[in-house]
Amino acid sequence: MTVLVDTNVLLRQFEPGHAHHRAAVDSITRLILSGEPVHVTAQNIAEFWATATRSPAQNGLGLAVAVASGCSNCCPTTRRSMSIGSA
Repeated sequence: MTVLVDTNVLLRQFEPGHAHHRAAVDSITRLILSGEPVHVTAQNIAEFWATATRSPAQNGLGLAVAVASGCSNCCPTTRRSMSIGSA
């Protein structure tokens, strides 16, 4: 089974205080460790960037550009095992 990860799952991985943070991290980790192909699209990346760098007052995460740019370094398992494709 091939899995396309929703942007919300990507975002929750970077919100440790969110109620769905642990589920997001655990579900992606389980898929990757089981050998399932896990993918994101250019659309996911654009949505992630827009939300991650938007102000919390505007329903974003408020991450600095430098931090958002380095988000792939936050989850090493995800970084190594996710591929980027086109929608």
